Amino acid sequence: MGRLGRSARVTSLVIAIGACGVTSKETPNAGRDPVSDVAQPGDATTTPAPELMVVGTDRSGHSRFYRVKPDGTWPAPFATVLHRADATPRAALHPSGTTLLAASQGQARDRSFDYVLFRVDTDGTSERLATSLTHAGRPHVDDAGRVLVVRGEAGVPVEGETRVDRFTLDEVDPATGALRRWHDFEGHHLHLAASRGGEAYLYRVGPRGADLIAVDAQGRLRVIRGSVLPYARDFSLDEDGHLIFRQRHPDDTHRWQALRVDGRREGAAPEVLYEDDTFALAPHAWPGGGLLINPRREGMMLRGVHDPVSARPLGPGVDLLRATSADRRFVALLHTRAGALPRPFVFDRTTGRVSAPEPPPGERIAIAGFAGGVR
Repeated sequence: MGRLGRSARVTSLVIAIGACGVTSKETPNAGRDPVSDVAQPGDATTTPAPELMVVGTDRSGHSRFYRVKPDGTWPAPFATVLHRADATPRAALHPSGTTLLAASQGQARDRSFDYVLFRVDTDGTSERLATSLTHAGRPHVDDAGRVLVVRGEAGVPVEGETRVDRFTLDEVDPATGALRRWHDFEGHHLHLAASRGGEAYLYRVGPRGADLIAVDAQGRLRVIRGSVLPYARDFSLDEDGHLIFRQRHPDDTHRWQALRVDGRREGAAPEVLYEDDTFALAPHAWPGGGLLINPRREGMMLRGVHDPVSARPLGPGVDLLRATSADRRFVALLHTRAGALPRPFVFDRTTGRVSAPEPPPGERIAIAGFAGGVR
């Protein structure tokens, strides 16, 4: 049985966003106090947001690259990459201004490792850098500008058992495509959760369970959490070095939790920040501290931070944080809801103003990052 057919059962990392109910419950150790009535947007004179680099993909498999202006003007694309029509591209922005795109160009029946990494330059030229990336895996750029990807090779199927694949965490030279191996793993799933200070944080699912580890370029490994449930997703890293992610409740399969684990030390116990019946909590560390969550699929809500944002600025749905400007002032998010294509919007943390440019019709948007540096 192929990895794609098993992944929902193993990790839930490739399950489509869904919901399991509407009942909400705050746990006793739910972190900082929630912010329910936030300040109204201010009228202060603002510095324009940097350009937002996005990729729009149509149903024919054309991904077009755009520099969306601070005023929300949607320009003509500066580059186009062709890939499989049913691929869901993932994008990231390099500090050099190059956009990195992962998308499928493979024809293999087993598509577990069919994604290809492209470099798309500001002059519109593109080049393939690496193959055999995990299906729907996003390229990652760390704080030193290193490009990290998870690649792999399918294992030999054994009847009655979940297939064991071979995974690697590789650094890719964005100029030449040369690979440098950071980590090898044999198991069911390997996910690059976050990075900082020369370390990559990995979520691994194997025959003996799941764990959270950190590795560096020399292959040195430390165990953050030796045992976690194999249902985690939506990882981010806050400014204090804590990993934040969504996980299934350990005792109730119909409830979901936003958890925080100290990524700086080994054996750290998870802290429950929020819990309810919503699968699509999509928690994310918020710049300046605090937490973004999406209770009951009603749109974003901030906890523990007093940025002047009205809750749920684009209405019901799930708001996914995708990029933060280098000065932490602007945040780019994707507003998603059932039956509609995702819509990008930018939030100004100083004034509370929201810019939500209208994408070209029929294009599914992926946010690569803010020009001039990302976090």
